[in-house]
Amino acid sequence: MLGITNVQQLLDDAVTHDVPYMAHMIYFLTLTKKVELNSPASIVKNIHLQPDEYAQFLQMYQSDVLQMRNIKLFAVRVNIREFAFYFAKNPAEVQVEHQKIYGNLPKKMSNAYNQMIDRSFYFPESKQYKSFRDLLAETVEFPKYVCTLEASI
Repeated sequence: MLGITNVQQLLDDAVTHDVPYMAHMIYFLTLTKKVELNSPASIVKNIHLQPDEYAQFLQMYQSDVLQMRNIKLFAVRVNIREFAFYFAKNPAEVQVEHQKIYGNLPKKMSNAYNQMIDRSFYFPESKQYKSFRDLLAETVEFPKYVCTLEASI
């Protein structure tokens, strides 16, 4: 938290660096008047929510009321060793794209955003490493098939 002095700066940092849990927590804390945006940033780590408050916060976070991740990264198992990756808003969009490409509906799909968004890959044609985050920033139409990768065992 170097250089971050108040809750507003902490919130801005959470949004800028794609940390929806922290952003939603600060939003919840301000809504419930537990902090103000000009409060010292250090106050956030000392606040403990009651179980019912935490349940309210979790519902807000899981429904993504701040709309921080409209586009998600989904992984679909293609076979025992490969996964296809898609950028999409929801699983229904992934199903349509997957069926276009592979001719069948996905048997299993998971949201791979947290695990894979910063995973980098080398692209020989451009001689660059790019992460899924970089690819997402370059993508303008969704849903989008991204690639198929072999599972590391």
